Amino acid sequence: MTRRIADRAFCVAGDAQRRVRRRRFNAVYLPLPAADVDDFVTFGRAIGLCGASVTIPFKVSLCDRMDEVYAVARRIGAINTVRALDGKWVGGNTDASGFLTPLKDRVSLRGTRVAVLGAGGSARAVVTALSASQAQVTVYARNPLRAQEIAEITSCATGSLPPEPIVGICWSTARRSACTRA
Repeated sequence: MTRRIADRAFCVAGDAQRRVRRRRFNAVYLPLPAADVDDFVTFGRAIGLCGASVTIPFKVSLCDRMDEVYAVARRIGAINTVRALDGKWVGGNTDASGFLTPLKDRVSLRGTRVAVLGAGGSARAVVTALSASQAQVTVYARNPLRAQEIAEITSCATGSLPPEPIVGICWSTARRSACTRA
């Protein structure tokens, strides 16, 4: 029997389908544009989904609809994967590790000042990963309340958009030199 996997980001369903085929799963990715979280859960359970890739706008709200949530996803407060295991839906999040993996062994984040623009599900994961790596994180978002929510779970700072001009690193030359951005 072919298993059914939902792809909430229906615009990338073709790419997800290629990844499934490369791994030789007996599964098919189905684009599943849902009206809301309840619609997604009701329909997904009814057709027997074995998993789902989750994107906006459901990363945060779907977290509360899982039977179980892996610890890292619970800490982030957002999920991007759903697996059906023994009749239960289990939520996970690969955004944090996906963000940190390319930086591993290349840069030390401890004490590094980092600005994160946005306060959605992916931003939550990135800020959580950076905070766990002891970076000094400031979240900038159009919605200050959402930025504050992230700050409360990660102990990071928040800033307003647009941010004040800062003295930083000028990358317009081949060497690192201090410059002022206006």
